[in-house]
Amino acid sequence: MANIFQFEVITKPIIKYVFALILSTKRKNCSAMSRNIGIPKKHLYQAYRDDNGTKQIESLLVKMANKYKEKGLPSVFIIDPTNIRKWFAKDMENLAYDYDGIVGKSKQCLVPVVAAWTNTKITIPLDFLFWINQKLALKYKKKRELAESLILKFKNLISFDYVAMDGAFASEPMLQFCKKYCIDFCMRIARNRVIVSKDGINAQLQYHPKLKFKKNERYKTIKATYKGIECFFTAHKRYSNSGKSWNIVYIISSLNIPAKEQAKAYNIRWNIEKIFRTAKQSLGLGDCQCLEIEKQRTHIFAVFYAYAKLEEQKKFKRKRSVEQVLNDLRFQKTPLKDFRSLFLEQTIMS
Repeated sequence: MANIFQFEVITKPIIKYVFALILSTKRKNCSAMSRNIGIPKKHLYQAYRDDNGTKQIESLLVKMANKYKEKGLPSVFIIDPTNIRKWFAKDMENLAYDYDGIVGKSKQCLVPVVAAWTNTKITIPLDFLFWINQKLALKYKKKRELAESLILKFKNLISFDYVAMDGAFASEPMLQFCKKYCIDFCMRIARNRVIVSKDGINAQLQYHPKLKFKKNERYKTIKATYKGIECFFTAHKRYSNSGKSWNIVYIISSLNIPAKEQAKAYNIRWNIEKIFRTAKQSLGLGDCQCLEIEKQRTHIFAVFYAYAKLEEQKKFKRKRSVEQVLNDLRFQKTPLKDFRSLFLEQTIMS
């Protein structure tokens, strides 16, 4: 196995914590990880007291994104919020109430608005900002405003072709923001938004005659204005999640590309959902029980870095998914001698 997990410029407490996240098959709090892989708890707790750890991780994640840019592959900056369940927490900082799609109602949680970069072959989580409800926040910022802050932060750190976002961000202020800073974008948009095409037709996207399909058509794009802003609007006919019926997805974009490519450009956004799935199910994104928000930040950044290192290994080993890499490491489907020796060298022996 190549020495992909060699850490060069990062503090030792963070190294120990990241290795514990990768190797542990139980809950990802310090006590559970200590019992599962045999590292003393105090070695793991040291990561929370490491003031430079998260800054180093942020810097390394940016370097990784720049390292893996390739000619012929898109370079896409993705923004998306997610919920980290904290249903029974009481005194944890930055708690919010947000809609949980699984239970179908608002629940108590942490809500990071996450930024990631991808070229479709490798995806690197970069940073996040916590969103808090207006009634609970001292200085309230909308998710859109947090997304704008993240875009501006990384605009000069990582060169990307466009920003991909979900429909929650497809608002007039966000479009004006992208226009002001010359940032290309591709977002989903609600079907009831009213646009004006060049021939003067004023209609909702779902009723606009220029976006109606003929026979076996599945993609259609027109140029029109929304709130006075000229964009490309695409209708994409695709199977629903059940696979038994058709849905039509509407996309707003500043990219001057064919209709099918518009749909592909938006679908790249799904790579951030893969981060959320693995981070929550396999790397314990929501398992930290610390009350202080800075400790929660340390845990989340450690999860991001663990995911990025696994993405590197997936690319090197040509695996299908990060989960396959994790299973190989944790359940010995491939030789682990080099990996565990490296683990011992950089943690317990350090």
